[in-house]
Amino acid sequence: MDPYFALGYYEGFWQDEDEDDDGPALFMAVLMGSLSSRRVEAPDSRLILSNLSDSDCMKHFRFSLLQIEALVEALRMPTTLITDNRLRLSSVDALAIFLKRMVYPCRLVDLVRFFGREQSVISRFANHVSQFIHERWHNLLRWDRHRLTSDVLQSYSEAIWNKGGKLQGCFGFIDGTMRNIARPISNQEMVYNGWKRVHALKFQSVVAPDGLILHLDGPYLGKDHDAWVLHVTGLLDILEESLQFGDGRQFVLYGDPAYPVSDYIVRSFKAPHDPAHIRFNKMMSTVRIAVECGFGMIMSRWAFLDFEKNLNLLLQPVGQYYLVCGSQLHVVPTTPITTAHQSLEFRATVRAYEDDESANFNFERLLEHMKLTSLPTPLDRRKSGGYSINQEVPKKCFTHGSRNDDWL
Repeated sequence: MDPYFALGYYEGFWQDEDEDDDGPALFMAVLMGSLSSRRVEAPDSRLILSNLSDSDCMKHFRFSLLQIEALVEALRMPTTLITDNRLRLSSVDALAIFLKRMVYPCRLVDLVRFFGREQSVISRFANHVSQFIHERWHNLLRWDRHRLTSDVLQSYSEAIWNKGGKLQGCFGFIDGTMRNIARPISNQEMVYNGWKRVHALKFQSVVAPDGLILHLDGPYLGKDHDAWVLHVTGLLDILEESLQFGDGRQFVLYGDPAYPVSDYIVRSFKAPHDPAHIRFNKMMSTVRIAVECGFGMIMSRWAFLDFEKNLNLLLQPVGQYYLVCGSQLHVVPTTPITTAHQSLEFRATVRAYEDDESANFNFERLLEHMKLTSLPTPLDRRKSGGYSINQEVPKKCFTHGSRNDDWL
C-alpha cells in the first residue's frame, strides 16, 4: 500500500464504516516499511580519486588530486587514518571526504552515493580529519611571528596607505563575525544573540590587505560583545609581544567602534561631527572592507558553514569546522583577487599552494612558533571615543608623527 494512501486511510478519508478500526496498525506498518526501504545502501563500487579529472576534483574538493596529496604531506597526516572504532582509510581519501563535506551543504546520503561508502564511515572520517587538523595546527591561526616580520607588515601598511587608508602603520583590520547555527535543544539562551535575534557563534579575525587571515580565534557565545571577545582571546598581549621589532617601526590594527582604543588598535570615530573625523572614517571604511572579504571567502569556498539548519552544536564540532576551513584559505589555489569585492589590489594574493615555495610555512614551523598562554593579561585600554584633532596620540600607534593631523 502506498504510504500516502495509508496516511489518508488512518485519518479516515478512505475508511469504510463497516471495516474494523485497525487503521493505526496498518498505517504504522506501511509507513515503517516505506521508511526502511528508503535507506541508502553504499554502492558496490567505490570512488577512485585518480579516475576524476583535475577539473572534477577542483569542483568537488577545491583542490586537484596532486594538491590533495601535497596537502596531506604538508599537514603531516599519516598514510592511513584510524578512528576510535578502528576504521581505516587512507589520508588522501579521508581528506577528500572532509573537503567534499565542507564544499557544499549536501546530505550524508548524497556522499554515500558519491564515495560508495557507508554513511557512518563518511561522518566519522569527516570529523576525524577536522579534529586532526585542528589539534595539530590550530596555533598557526593565533599569530605567525616567523612570517609577519617588520618588512612584511611595512609592505601591508604601505599598500593600505596607497589605497587611501591614511592611518600610518596600519597593517590589517580586526573584526568579529557571527555564524548562525541551529537552535540547540538545551541551554539555547547561551548562544542566542538578542540584537540579531539568532542563535550563533562568534569568531574574531584579523585580515591583511592581501586577503590572508593573520589571526582567527573562536568560537565564542553569540551573546558576547566584540570587546569581550578581544579580551578573552588575548590578542592585545600577542600584539605587544610580536610587534616589538626594535627598528623603530610601530604598527596598529584598525577596527570598528565596538573595539576599545589601545596602543595596538585604532578604531573609527563614534558618531563624528567634525569634518576631519568624518573624512577619516570614510577613507578607512573603503579599505576596511578587506576583513569582510575575508569572512566572505570562507563562506563562499566552504558553503557547508552557511547552512545553519545543519549546524548542530550537540551533533557536530561546528566551531572547529569554521577554524579548519579558515586555515585552508592559505592554501586554496586561486587566481589573483582584482575584483571590486577586494578593496586592496595588493601584489600578493591568497597564497597559491603550488606556486609558492614558502606556502608550507603554515605546516612546517609549528614547533618554532611562540607558546601562547591561555589566560591573557590585558593591556590598559583607553576609554576615549577616539582621538581629537588637538589631542596627543601615543607614539606606538604610528610610524611617524604623533598627531591626528598627520594621518587625516
